[in-house]
Amino acid sequence: MKRLFLFLFLLYGGRMAAQMPNPMRFSVDLTKITNDRLKVELIPPAFSETNMIYSFPKMVPGTYKVYDFGRFVEDFRAFDKDGKELVVEHPAVCDWLIPQSNKVARIEYWVNDTWDADSSNFVFEPAGSNFQRDTNVVINPHTIAGYFKGKTDWPYELSIQKPAAWSAATSLIPIQTETSKDRFRTERYNDLVDAPIMYGKPDTITLELGGAQILFSVYSPNKQVT
Repeated sequence: MKRLFLFLFLLYGGRMAAQMPNPMRFSVDLTKITNDRLKVELIPPAFSETNMIYSFPKMVPGTYKVYDFGRFVEDFRAFDKDGKELVVEHPAVCDWLIPQSNKVARIEYWVNDTWDADSSNFVFEPAGSNFQRDTNVVINPHTIAGYFKGKTDWPYELSIQKPAAWSAATSLIPIQTETSKDRFRTERYNDLVDAPIMYGKPDTITLELGGAQILFSVYSPNKQVT
């Protein structure tokens, strides 16, 4: 299978996972971005363990700096199968402890984009995310998707609702593509976070180079770059 590279970023992989049961199912809706915030919903597989910790990375490869991506997360909530809200503790900036994790049926939270963050610890743009409703969205998956400690080798699935005129530029190969929805699946957490995604109206070119398919995808607000 030929690999697809997005030259806005440096991608390393992005393999389509084999069909494995019970993935961590994430979903976002790019048409409902509010104040540069994106709502994330997670349907996890059933766990028997209690006191599990849901985490975001403190740093990611290629940056060599502690960014604490959990600081961009707000309104973290967990629910059981009956919709009852469960107790959640927040012991560290990137960690959420769920004492009754064996009862979790759904998790939801909001994520602020990093490009517009007013912070002394500004995230280098290629490692962050940009949520601009109706114009452009850049998703580094480690900014929106966390992991349960000890469960990073589980399959991960990401469903993205999008404007009908938008398309995705990424090395991930979708397992489902519709006019207003894409769905991706990876074998493990590291494969997901190693594949940035840019959404917007397509301005792309594809080249064949050395047996590889190379994708250039550009978003330029003033149309000076094409």
